[in-house]
Amino acid sequence: MNLRLYGSLITVLALGCQKAPRSDTTGFIIDGLEVVFKRTPGRPLVAAGFYLRGGLSYGNPEQAGLEPLLLATMMEGTLRLDEVHSRLDALSATLEVVAEYDYSGLTISFPIEHWPAAWELLSDILLHPRLDPVDLERVRDRIISGRITAPTGPAQDASRNANQLYYSRHHYSRRPWGSLESLSRLKRRDLVQYYRGDVTKNRALLVVVGDLDLDELTSHTRRLAKQLPLGPDMLPPALTFDPGKSELKVSRRSLSREHITGLFGAPRPGHPDFPAFTVALILLEDLLYDELHTSRQLAYHPMARAGDRFFNYGLISLSSARPREALQVVFEVLERLTVNLLPVTVLQGRIAVALTRHHRRLAGAAGARDRLAHWKIVGENWEQLDQFAPELQTVRPEQVQLVMRKYVRNIHFAVVGNPRKVPRKLLTSR
Repeated sequence: MNLRLYGSLITVLALGCQKAPRSDTTGFIIDGLEVVFKRTPGRPLVAAGFYLRGGLSYGNPEQAGLEPLLLATMMEGTLRLDEVHSRLDALSATLEVVAEYDYSGLTISFPIEHWPAAWELLSDILLHPRLDPVDLERVRDRIISGRITAPTGPAQDASRNANQLYYSRHHYSRRPWGSLESLSRLKRRDLVQYYRGDVTKNRALLVVVGDLDLDELTSHTRRLAKQLPLGPDMLPPALTFDPGKSELKVSRRSLSREHITGLFGAPRPGHPDFPAFTVALILLEDLLYDELHTSRQLAYHPMARAGDRFFNYGLISLSSARPREALQVVFEVLERLTVNLLPVTVLQGRIAVALTRHHRRLAGAAGARDRLAHWKIVGENWEQLDQFAPELQTVRPEQVQLVMRKYVRNIHFAVVGNPRKVPRKLLTSR
């Protein structure tokens, strides 16, 4: 048995033997602000997140990165507090900026005994940001050096190129943190204007996870919501996205091996196909690892992954000094999964892996907060998150074959390496 699979089976068995902590999740609206609250009795930590829906599809493309720049600058100080970070240290709290393709936000985690003070601090940051020009320049430099101009390796470049190729007709082709050009031109007045007009209740989602009293949380949230502007209604995203037929982009570079990434369509979280697709990619990755790495030593660290976006993607990536042979094996594996039905015993093992990953991502208050927010904004709804594990357990071989046929096509490949080693016809054939 594959050792990685064996370890996941043991983990699932251990999880099944443990008594799951009682928890209740509910959603409600307070004075126009949407809230999701998960109560976790007996847990010592609280995690909260204030999210702005829209992501890259919201706002001016010429100001890409403005929203995370604004949120990061808001963290530096308020009109009442000069030093937020020392206050966070005193509360044993962590405050972070989230910048995803479909949303951004501020998240905070802290011990439950500091709940009132930590909530007051978060509210102060959201309602009374200082937005000092000195803070802005410091934060801008930090983002540019850490996220925009930081050196990247060829595998990262292949992944980024594949993303731009696949989403060339969509806002996802840009980066959530912006570009050097867009960040450099932003002024304090842009941040102030955006804060006043776009940090609104109609865009916002508040997620709180912890052992808190619902009435007390409601009271605190109402005080926050009453001071936030309502804003215009959020427009729903477009219903479809068409990446077009298979494409290939090769970036010439002299390397010891070629780095290859391919993107294809995928269902978003909560979609009826998502459980089977999740299992299918786990199976695909295991087969690629066994065939390319273990059996033939053709590729380094082959992967198959599902993304986390509203218009979602699946991904295949590998690095190989013999890319023609390696890619031929990749396409043979894809064909095998499309044509042949899995044995039920093989499928059960991959379902166990999917369950393990699902439970690990939900572990702890911060993990539950992040998943609830993600499924609410990107997925069908946060309620679907509770149904995901039961749905995984009902996946059948026919469903895996169906999603492979339905989604793993029109693959957009990006290669970093020697163009002469790339089988162009093969890479645009599926």
